[in-house]
Amino acid sequence: MSDLWPLGVFFEVLATLSGTAGKQLIRLSELWSTVFPRAAKVVFFIGMLANTVAGPILDMAAYSFAAQSLIAPFGGLDTIWNAALAPWLLKERLTKNRLFACCMIFVG
Repeated sequence: MSDLWPLGVFFEVLATLSGTAGKQLIRLSELWSTVFPRAAKVVFFIGMLANTVAGPILDMAAYSFAAQSLIAPFGGLDTIWNAALAPWLLKERLTKNRLFACCMIFVG
């Protein structure tokens, strides 16, 4: 493994954040669709780009700097970010079952 593996981990964390941001922007566009229809379309497009373009590019960058065995476990961070940020950004409720599931993902 190269000495640049921390860069690979950094890119993977960014990839999971990008995926979470994309998913939350898509959800936000649905919430805004009746109140701000034009803005909702723009937010949806940006969310799709973050989720389907930026995330995979950052994933590829991560795998080019670090081994798959090191990077793969970070894939679960997407769920953790989503559960942590959705209550603040989307005003959604984090239930006990979802919190338990996130803890199980975090523990492995």
